[in-house]
Amino acid sequence: MIRSYLNYLFVLITLLMPMNLWAQFAITPEPLLETCAITVDYTNSSATNTVEYRNTGTGTWKNAFPLVWDPNSSKFTGSIVNLEEETDYDVRVTFFVGGSQNQQSTSTFSTWVKTENLPVG
Repeated sequence: MIRSYLNYLFVLITLLMPMNLWAQFAITPEPLLETCAITVDYTNSSATNTVEYRNTGTGTWKNAFPLVWDPNSSKFTGSIVNLEEETDYDVRVTFFVGGSQNQQSTSTFSTWVKTENLPVG
């Protein structure tokens, strides 16, 4: 009886919750002193997204500008700005298809350390 109930529950969850919700995509951060370029290999160009970031280990996520589709690379790209130098960050990107959350992934990065002899060009 319990086994059949668990099988039924698993089938019900599988049908109601799309499997790709658990799938993750790669986030490629490219940090500088106070900014970080973000590239995501999510291929549905019509999807919308949110980008959030926080200092690693804190609970408060801040909103960044959404990523935009780059048809040349077939990836989503964007930047997070106004960061603190020499700081560790978490970034979370969530994609939505048809208004429903489709996939979410997180990554970490560290902004650069400023040196006194930084060349000006």
